[in-house]
Amino acid sequence: MELIEQPVLDATPYYLRPFSLQDIPLIKQASTDPYITKITTVPLQGDHQQCLEFIYRQWSRTTDGTGYSFAIADSTTHRAVGQIGLWFRDARHGRASIGYWVGPEHRRQGIAACALNTLADWALDYPGIHRVRALRRAVERRLLACGQAQRVPARRVVARLGADRQ
Repeated sequence: MELIEQPVLDATPYYLRPFSLQDIPLIKQASTDPYITKITTVPLQGDHQQCLEFIYRQWSRTTDGTGYSFAIADSTTHRAVGQIGLWFRDARHGRASIGYWVGPEHRRQGIAACALNTLADWALDYPGIHRVRALRRAVERRLLACGQAQRVPARRVVARLGADRQ
């Protein structure tokens, strides 16, 4: 799938933007979280080079047609607080999926819900996409499999947005 240029999306009081090299502190912080590293490509206990490689991979998502990887950034400080991505694995069937994480020190502030709502709205206006699903279940299954049942707040984030359970 040929993708359009990655936009910057307003998700007041946050915004979704491409990753920058200034986001390495967030990636380093996320690399210490066993939950994030289990369900994403953030390297476990990543060093500077591994964090750089993570950012380079995010930049390549649009050019390789995989989707869009956004840093969730605070509108006031411009500091990245998480990641959200729109993925087109099932785009030929009109479907896309969204995956996300928020850095450990930024959780429980409504950031994920705000970013998810913004990206889902944008995705549903994307040419050829008529259905978007949040990658909540896959995350829950992985966490349950490794004994982390308490890490199921993603269900609440998706439910808060009024999404259908399927």
